[in-house]
Amino acid sequence: MNLLAHNSCEDLKRCIESICQHAYDRHVELVIIDNGSTDDTLEYLQQLARGGDLVGAYGQRIALHVLFADHNMGFAAGRNATMRASRGRFIILMDTSIEVTGDIWEPLEKTFADPSIGVAGPYGLVTDDLREFREATGPDVDAIEGYLMAFRRELLPEVGWIDEKFRFYRLMDIYFSFFFKTSGYRAVTTQIVTERIEKHPHREWYSLSEEERATKSKKNYDIFRARWHHGESLLVVNFNPEHWWRGHDHAHHVAGEHAHTAEELPSPGVMHAHEHRHWPDHSHSHAHYHEASR
Repeated sequence: MNLLAHNSCEDLKRCIESICQHAYDRHVELVIIDNGSTDDTLEYLQQLARGGDLVGAYGQRIALHVLFADHNMGFAAGRNATMRASRGRFIILMDTSIEVTGDIWEPLEKTFADPSIGVAGPYGLVTDDLREFREATGPDVDAIEGYLMAFRRELLPEVGWIDEKFRFYRLMDIYFSFFFKTSGYRAVTTQIVTERIEKHPHREWYSLSEEERATKSKKNYDIFRARWHHGESLLVVNFNPEHWWRGHDHAHHVAGEHAHTAEELPSPGVMHAHEHRHWPDHSHSHAHYHEASR
């Protein structure tokens, strides 16, 4: 579970306490970054870090890792820092405006039992034109909202890190979701999770004037549009199963028997990448390990 804190200490406390209250028998790791807070958030997290691991409502240990940035690195950079520090099988990026009220773990785990699903969460978005996005119940959607966004950590080498030009949070979730889709995975809502969380007002959004919101949102949309302006074929509304090539062994992908000589390979244990394709008009850098051919 990854949290990004920048001020709004009371929201952060409520979020953390709710995770501890509803961790049940799960092995939960909580990774938090203080992203240059200027209120009492910094002192609260310093005290929390000194106390070591947390204890859940059922007495179970909740591993705690707190990172501290001496300035506001921006939203995406903060998210990347927590993902790099994560060690769990799954990563859940959650906003501190979310309060957990029930078992969110089981439905997410069941969702990811399907290997075709790359990213999931309670709130989904769809679009017809890559300009206007609207909420959708799914299950298949174009993007998962960043209030709660879950995926398998092992997919990070395929989808990559979030572009750190996203200093503000808006549209970053949509941008990141599209990397899962272009890598051949589905974005899917897990609707039952909406019944097991409470979404409180997003403090950062309401702290800004209308002009500030518009300016920051436009800047982020331009980043999204520059990368995904050609992404119509990835959209649910345009989905063509004949143009979706799953897996890594098909005519448009590097086959399983693909090999390298020893001279072509990096050092042992170091990933290398090829451009792979799961859609006619989209490719992605597929990072993987290889053994030298003999």
